[in-house]
Amino acid sequence: INYFVMLAYSLLMLKEFFLKDKLKQNIMLYAYSHEFLFLFFTFFLFGISGNSLASMFNFTTIFYTLFSIMSFLIFEITRKVRLPEEENQHIETYSQAMGLKKASLTALLHLIAASLFFIIIALINGFHYSALILIILVSLFPLYYIFYLLKAPFKGLPKKAENASATYMLVAHLLIIIFSLV
Repeated sequence: INYFVMLAYSLLMLKEFFLKDKLKQNIMLYAYSHEFLFLFFTFFLFGISGNSLASMFNFTTIFYTLFSIMSFLIFEITRKVRLPEEENQHIETYSQAMGLKKASLTALLHLIAASLFFIIIALINGFHYSALILIILVSLFPLYYIFYLLKAPFKGLPKKAENASATYMLVAHLLIIIFSLV
C-alpha cells in the first residue's frame, strides 16, 4: 500500500496537483509540495524493511522524514541560486523569485532545521556523542558558503554552496545509517 500511495502522489506531482498556476506563484510552496514525497518514500522504505504501518509512526520516523525534507530542500535551494549577473530570465531560480539574500537565508534556516532534526534523531536513538560532533562539523561546510552568499557573494560561490549542500545531505544521511547500525 505504501508503494501505491507514493506512486499516486508522484503522479499528482507530475500534473502539479492540477494547481500549476497557484504553485508557480509561490516557489517555496511548490518546493514543499514536491519534497513532501519524502514522507511517503520514508514510509515505503520502512515498509519494505518489514515494519508494520503502525510501527512507522514514531519519533524517529517523523524526525527522519523532517530531516530528509529539510536536507533535500537545502540542496534544492542552493542549486537554484544565482548571482544577479548570472540569472537567466528563462530559468526560474530561488534567487530570481525571492532575491539572493532571502533565498540564501531560506537555505540557512533549512540547514539549521535539518541539523536540529539530526541532533534529535541522535538523542532519541542514543547515538554515540561523536555523531553530534560530526554533524556539527559537516554543517559548517554549507554554512560557510551560505553565509558568504548572504554577506559577500562572489563569482563561483553559488556552485560551491550547491556542492557543499549536496555533501552535507549525503554525509548526514550516511551518518544516520552508520550510527543506526552501531
